[in-house]
Amino acid sequence: MDKIKVLVADDHQVIIDGLEAIISDVPELEFAGGALNGNQVIEMVESKAVDMVLMDINMPEMDGLECTSYL
Repeated sequence: MDKIKVLVADDHQVIIDGLEAIISDVPELEFAGGALNGNQVIEMVESKAVDMVLMDINMPEMDGLECTSYL
């Protein structure tokens, strides 16, 4: 079975790092990367296979709600 590829979006790197550690401990999940704002999320989703985005609502440049609407 393929792993679920999870992209984490948060404007605090420590949150991304913590969630990466948690995701890496779950056999069914794969950490697909971290993004610090909605623009980075869009770039990453367009350039790599991502199954799920765990997104913060309050981020600079493009917030999580606007980014989710775009996706």
